[in-house]
Amino acid sequence: MLTTTGLSSSEIEELKRAARFDPVEVRFRVPTPDRRLAAALEPGTPPPSLRLAGLRAARRAGLMAGVLVAPLLPGVNDIECDLARLLAEAGRSGAAFVEFGILRPTEHGSRRLVRSLRTSYPRAAARLEVRRLLASAEPSDDEVALEHMLLRLAREFGVALRANPLRSSGSDAGDGAQGRFSFAF
Repeated sequence: MLTTTGLSSSEIEELKRAARFDPVEVRFRVPTPDRRLAAALEPGTPPPSLRLAGLRAARRAGLMAGVLVAPLLPGVNDIECDLARLLAEAGRSGAAFVEFGILRPTEHGSRRLVRSLRTSYPRAAARLEVRRLLASAEPSDDEVALEHMLLRLAREFGVALRANPLRSSGSDAGDGAQGRFSFAF
């Protein structure tokens, strides 16, 4: 299950009941620990601190739960000190794992994102514009460097890092057989 919100106690209880019959895994999507940037990337969603509180509650309840750092946008939220802070907070929150999903927007999507960020988070917009202008011909170079940085940070903060679900073949739901819960949409 993937969520961008916290879980209520009744939702956690429903997941615990389901976990008695089949493995249940909860991923809390947190694109950045920066509250303002998270609000710009995902308007109307709870701040990262509340998502991590949900993670702590799920882990205390005995659920397999972790963090999905996504969308991870090169030039926007791939700042090493922010990722270090997020992995440290995930570790302190008891994350059983951390996954990341690098997303490289199309040229059109990148221009649209820059326009949106100019009003809500100008510093990230400037970083993205510079990144677009200086980007290497081979986009995978940036992704490989980012993956190496994430591996190093995961080792440093003692969290288990999983492969990039957006890059793997198939969905992040495993074989596609994901259960539905009354509170899931």
